[in-house]
Amino acid sequence: MHFGSFDAFAGQLSAATKSVQGSGWGVLAWEPLGQRLIVEQVCDHHGNVGRGTTQRPPAGN
Repeated sequence: MHFGSFDAFAGQLSAATKSVQGSGWGVLAWEPLGQRLIVEQVCDHHGNVGRGTTQRPPAGN
C-alpha cells in the first residue's frame, strides 16, 4: 500500500470526502501512469476524471 498504513489511507480518504462541496465522493482509484493507488475527489457524479489521471472507455467499446 502506498499510504504507509491503513490509518493514513483512511485519513486521506476521509479528508477527500469531507472537503467535497455539494454532492460527491472520496474515491480510491488506480493511477495507471504511476502504477499506484491514489485518493481522489469525484464531484456531482458527472464523469469526473482526477487531475493527472487517464480515463479509458469500458472494455468492448
